[in-house]
Amino acid sequence: HSGYTTYSFSQLSYNSILLLPPPHDRDQDPVYRISIDMNCFRPGSFVTVLRRGSLEDGSYVGEFE
Repeated sequence: HSGYTTYSFSQLSYNSILLLPPPHDRDQDPVYRISIDMNCFRPGSFVTVLRRGSLEDGSYVGEFE
């Protein structure tokens, strides 16, 4: 084993992707849902939100703009 873990992304919708565990993991549930939306108060600025799992209302992890 090389000591590295490789995750992959899967597009969920036009503004969301899922971070998926390595194919050899027993638990194949998505690790994070990453979504990006425009900040309506600052056109041209986008907010990226991370949530645990695959649900839109999953446990909030954090965000950045």
